[in-house]
Amino acid sequence: AEKAEADRLVEEKRITAEKAEADRLAKEKQLAEEAETKRIAAEKAEADRLAEEKRIVAEKTEAKSSNTGAIAAAAGITSLAAATANNSPNSSDNNNADDISDHMRPARQRLKPNQKSDDLKVINGIGPVIEGSLNDEGVYFYQQIADFTDENAHWVDNHMAFPGRIHREDWIGQAKVLVGDNSASITDDMKPTLLSKPGAGGAEDLKRIKGVGKVLEKRLHKLGIYHYDQVAELTDANILWLTDFVSFPEGRIDAEDWVGQARTLAEGKRTDYSDRFDSGETPYK
Repeated sequence: AEKAEADRLVEEKRITAEKAEADRLAKEKQLAEEAETKRIAAEKAEADRLAEEKRIVAEKTEAKSSNTGAIAAAAGITSLAAATANNSPNSSDNNNADDISDHMRPARQRLKPNQKSDDLKVINGIGPVIEGSLNDEGVYFYQQIADFTDENAHWVDNHMAFPGRIHREDWIGQAKVLVGDNSASITDDMKPTLLSKPGAGGAEDLKRIKGVGKVLEKRLHKLGIYHYDQVAELTDANILWLTDFVSFPEGRIDAEDWVGQARTLAEGKRTDYSDRFDSGETPYK
């Protein structure tokens, strides 16, 4: 009887241990699945954000083209003339390597400390690889491309081994449109209130503002924006300056209502987004 009781107790202990181990493994699996779900959601949210930024940039470029029809038309005429000349049986081969010399090379520029280059990928026909090659040649800005002469264009065509592409895709005309749209000068008196360091209580969590992620928060901190009231007090001129300095898609700050959100948070209140952020339901917590 004692042996049977001992055996029963041993068996119960074994069963209990096995169940505990099974429960632990099940819990670990559940936590791993939840972590993977959050990671996938965060990646999707970031991909959606980047896609939306790309869409806004594309719309911005389209709007620029529509609002500067005269420039675009002139550029189109230039491109057509160039194409006609290139296809003419009596014309010389403008892209013949023997006709290319170093004096045709575009003027090189160097970025100054903290100076940002233009996003050349906004120009249709320029991708990341070509942008990198142009940067290697000292071409960083829309204005440089807008100022290309025919000789400059032929030199770049030859150097990058894509004869006629600059005229065919109208890089120069597109760049002129972009430069024309950026003609409104951004001056230092449009700069928002910036701090050398956060207040005594430390920086506030700007990621509680919908549209501000981890990378953007770091950029705002580096610039000198640490607190909700700084964002809440942004004027239209401040927003123009900030949009230009950080190279945001035009209209993003207004579209996401940073000012309205920050005003609510600065008053100690909550927003729907800040509630979701605080509970860990957003990818940037």
